Amino acid sequence: MNLQPMSRQFSFLLIVLAFFTWTGCADVTFEEPMPKNRRNLSHFPKPWQGTWSNGDDLNIKIEGDRFIDLDSKESFPLGEKIILRRFNKYLVLSKLTEDLGSWEVTLGKRTFDQIELWSFDAEKIEEWQTIEGITVGQLPRQPEDSQTNYIIDANNPAFRSMIKQNGIKSIGLLNRVQ
Repeated sequence: MNLQPMSRQFSFLLIVLAFFTWTGCADVTFEEPMPKNRRNLSHFPKPWQGTWSNGDDLNIKIEGDRFIDLDSKESFPLGEKIILRRFNKYLVLSKLTEDLGSWEVTLGKRTFDQIELWSFDAEKIEEWQTIEGITVGQLPRQPEDSQTNYIIDANNPAFRSMIKQNGIKSIGLLNRVQ
């Protein structure tokens, strides 16, 4: 499975795991890094570290506290603007979108030598509004933006419900490069 068409930087950051758009063009964001009240990881777990590829145009290397685009050599360290946390069997990568002031969230799950990535599906907004513990709002549109951007405030049980009720969509599969 290849990533859906999107900007190279956007693809790259999603690949890292769990994870997010760099350009701020996602349509679902969160008020704060998810899941709430969880410890930030200072580094990627050992089994996640190494070189990964989607078999096409995306090659990354995950090191202890950062990931690197092997084509551009650009490095993205974990820190105040890129936060990594655990949630159930996922690693959750939250990235601050400075233009929106909210957090883009991507989920990743590793199985042996593959990482599958998911993002939240804006088509589920109406369903999410029925889940207790979720507040859905709309962010103002940027002049160049043709889509509606939603901001979600969700407690952890509601966040779990969003995931379990098919509120996420697969955005890519990475394979370990030997």
